[in-house]
Amino acid sequence: MSHANDTPIEKESQCRTQCTKHFLILGKELLDQTGYSARRLQRRATWHPSPNGRTKLNVDVVFSYSSCKSASAVIIRESEGSLLTTSCSLGVCSSPLAAEALAMREALIIAKILQIDNAIFESDCANLIQAIK
Repeated sequence: MSHANDTPIEKESQCRTQCTKHFLILGKELLDQTGYSARRLQRRATWHPSPNGRTKLNVDVVFSYSSCKSASAVIIRESEGSLLTTSCSLGVCSSPLAAEALAMREALIIAKILQIDNAIFESDCANLIQAIK
């Protein structure tokens, strides 16, 4: 649980822990269904600073076909990498694309609330990015 006097590093750690729990719940379910090993599904995520001082909003989703459940994470960082905020949620969706779209919607809502005007939105869902363009 986050407290008002937590340092930014403590807040980031708590947010990562919460997001990780959501992803592990559905990730385990997905691994059980597909028979893939956790090692095979791992990928190294590397954050790169955004150009020209723009805020970066990263969105990611895990989806289970059998239960139609999803877990999403939105991570918002300043251009130099300092964490602004995160958001994690569990949901029920009809498809991975729908889950990705809902996560991007959440990122857009957070950006509007925080009055972020100059931003880059990132997702690994090429279909969603293409549809938005």
